[in-house]
Amino acid sequence: MSEPGCFEVYLDIPARPEYVSLVRLLVSFMARMHKQIPSDRVEDLKLAVSEATTNAVESGASVTDSARVRVKFEGYPDRVVVRVSDQGPGFDVDSVAPVPEVTCLLYTSDAA
Repeated sequence: MSEPGCFEVYLDIPARPEYVSLVRLLVSFMARMHKQIPSDRVEDLKLAVSEATTNAVESGASVTDSARVRVKFEGYPDRVVVRVSDQGPGFDVDSVAPVPEVTCLLYTSDAA
């Protein structure tokens, strides 16, 4: 990462559920330092990273008791990137069912 104003933070944790809150805390802190991210988006990011970390913990723990989960937070002037990786077996992307098409996103009511 050689862009000016950029930074990276790594967190390497045991693949155990009690460490997910630590990841959430780090992501919250790092995202709030990035002044261009609105607070409601910080909450969305915390939720997404918590889910990804929980999945990584479950996947890693299925391999070995000493499995680790690595979270990498990258800050750029115009964005943040969070990567969560584990030591689990992974999966075949082609075996995942396609996401169904959404035809209506809004619910309207005539009740006044």
